[in-house]
Amino acid sequence: MKNILEDSRLQRPVSLAPDDFLWIPNWLDRDIADKFLPLIISETQDKSVTQKSFGTKGPYWNKSKRMVRFGDPDVTYSYNGKQKPVYAWTSSLTEIRTLVEKAIDDTFNCVVVNFYEDENADLYPHSDTTYIPQLGPEPIIVAISFGETRDFLIRSGGTKQQQKGPDDVIALGHGDLFIMKGKSQSDFRHGLKKAEVPKNRRVSLTFRKHLS
Repeated sequence: MKNILEDSRLQRPVSLAPDDFLWIPNWLDRDIADKFLPLIISETQDKSVTQKSFGTKGPYWNKSKRMVRFGDPDVTYSYNGKQKPVYAWTSSLTEIRTLVEKAIDDTFNCVVVNFYEDENADLYPHSDTTYIPQLGPEPIIVAISFGETRDFLIRSGGTKQQQKGPDDVIALGHGDLFIMKGKSQSDFRHGLKKAEVPKNRRVSLTFRKHLS
């Protein structure tokens, strides 16, 4: 297992905000990522629910995008003021959490599992702390990608009115690790673009620490 704290050569800079975002391609060796992907799907998919996307006519339920949350017994999760269910850790999620915590010397009590089933699945540019106060002002959020490579975008400005310059687009692939920290949630937004070509399933895990 590669330790990102010991070898800066593993890190690929994110030009828009190198102090707030950290990308480690192929952090999980392919055989390890291949092992985890079907386990994650079998343990979590049946609890996932459809999520909204935003189109030219406004928000709509996107059947290609699903989400589910897992965490410690005392973790509560609300999004935009609405309470959401939090399920107990599964075996594979617990194992991956241990690997992540060792790699960055931090702890996490919650993970969100996102399913992007095909090229129509996307995630609108947003800041997590805008909707999830339990994260605190400057959380560390660690994402691991499995399956299909998809374009992840970083956009300057915490709101549309504050946006400056073009997006930074990162092709996150199978086994990649991506960290958002510092001012990543206050000064930037992040999301996932729809693809212009057919895509198979992508699954991402985003580990967080809820403060209350």
